[in-house]
Amino acid sequence: MSKVEGRVLIIPRGQHEHSAKLTAFWDADSKADRARQVKKAAMAWGRDKYRGNSVYVDTSSIAKEGDDGAGALFVNGIEYAKVTSFVYVPKPVDVASLFEG
Repeated sequence: MSKVEGRVLIIPRGQHEHSAKLTAFWDADSKADRARQVKKAAMAWGRDKYRGNSVYVDTSSIAKEGDDGAGALFVNGIEYAKVTSFVYVPKPVDVASLFEG
């Protein structure tokens, strides 16, 4: 199986901008692995940020391709943020044409 590089965004409730952008790698063909890796990254971030509190990440609706899906980050049983993921595609780099002088 091939691995893909993806990003995990943590978007606090009531906001439109992410407060964290994390990198994760998952199997390209596995919805379960994507959800597992997104949960792992979000849990590590949440435990670091909210030390001493109970942190849980629900990733049951993370989609495989196209649709980004969405999960939720809970702290002490209260939903604090939306967790979403996407496959990272680097921006193309302009290359000088071989035909220009």
